[in-house]
Amino acid sequence: MNIKSFKKFIQFGLWGIPGFILSIILNGLFVEFFSMNVYISFFYVLLIITVLNFFIVDGIVFKSNNKKLKTKNRFLLFVTVTLSSRALEWTSYSVVIYLFGFHYILVQIGVSATFVLAKFLILRKVMK
Repeated sequence: MNIKSFKKFIQFGLWGIPGFILSIILNGLFVEFFSMNVYISFFYVLLIITVLNFFIVDGIVFKSNNKKLKTKNRFLLFVTVTLSSRALEWTSYSVVIYLFGFHYILVQIGVSATFVLAKFLILRKVMK
């Protein structure tokens, strides 16, 4: 990864922090206050955050300077990549909680941190 890509990765990570914090808050609310199952809760959180992240990634991180792809097409590509990643995140989250019984918020933090680089590398190619 060159310096320009590394800076873009840092920007990607920093702009992801608000969504990450919101996802923890939402997951906690859904589980603790609405008594939602931890697996279902995280599924809904991932869907909500995916839509929010599109606007951040498209408009700020990659600056949507792609004139070839319309916003709708960029959104569909983003959602395809992100939901594929989110499926792996949800599966990892569920397996770790089921097998080891770790607290769901700690698992969420670990899983999110693990997948951030992979998402960046794929989205960097898709969002150009």
